Amino acid sequence: MNNIFDAVLILLMISYALLNGTAAYFLKISLSKVTEIEMTLKGFFQNPIRGFYHLLRIPTWVIGGILFVSGFLIYQYSLSLYDLSVVKPLSNLSLIVCFFWGFQILKEHIIKREIIGITAMVAGVILTSLFASGKESDFNQNNMIIFSIIFIFVALLFISVTFIKRNSKIDEFFLTLVSGILFSLGALFNNAIYVYGRNVFGDEISLEFFLFNPFLYFLVISYFFAFFIGQVAYARGRMVIVGPILSLLTVGLPVLGAVFIFNESLIILFEGALLFPLSFLKIIGIILILSGILVIYPQIKEIQEPETIQ
Repeated sequence: MNNIFDAVLILLMISYALLNGTAAYFLKISLSKVTEIEMTLKGFFQNPIRGFYHLLRIPTWVIGGILFVSGFLIYQYSLSLYDLSVVKPLSNLSLIVCFFWGFQILKEHIIKREIIGITAMVAGVILTSLFASGKESDFNQNNMIIFSIIFIFVALLFISVTFIKRNSKIDEFFLTLVSGILFSLGALFNNAIYVYGRNVFGDEISLEFFLFNPFLYFLVISYFFAFFIGQVAYARGRMVIVGPILSLLTVGLPVLGAVFIFNESLIILFEGALLFPLSFLKIIGIILILSGILVIYPQIKEIQEPETIQ
């Protein structure tokens, strides 16, 4: 059943955006303090335990990590209630939070182009949340395998490029693409946990529901590598490049996967009939969100480390 303007969904995703956007800020400003290891893909994963240990010694990185996990738990709850094609676009409200962190704390200026971009994203968020549907149980496992193999191959191809051509510009772009792909696959595995779990274990969510669910482990692996490759991308590149590319990928691929794998519909039927523009509000909303990100992208200044944070 479709609900017009689901207030619970909006509140959940605003909470997620505040936590996730603020986490990104703290994680970013912390990476410049890592001096004991080389923050490259090879340098970090050469000894990930040592790398993780050095990150844990940075208080602001720990704060960012706690906020990130808290936002992730809210995202999990949202995904247990609503379709992926609705939740994932709304999660990109966190980009607006990052933008306002820069404006309020670092006194960056807002120009007309940025105001237009933010307005487009907010409008897109509202349209995407209209007629939000509850969680469905359709799942094409063969399509999940095909989709995952294709994009894992693409991610490995991009990683190979960073090893062949080693410089910060290459790392900035291709490692961001890899992180975005893995986060997107993680979102699909995340959705599959609930769809597969309900099909096998029923509607009651229990410990068994998760522990005997293979997609939980796919989720953990994909998010682990996505998170730390993303950290390397932030360390090697600029927030102005990494943030928007990640946002674009983590909207586009999961929504594509939601249609291809879970047979979610982006078109709303009213008693079996198409009504314009109401039937296409979700599509229009997603286009506005992506357009807003693209409009903001060339103009956001890179967030610099504040002198007051120790």
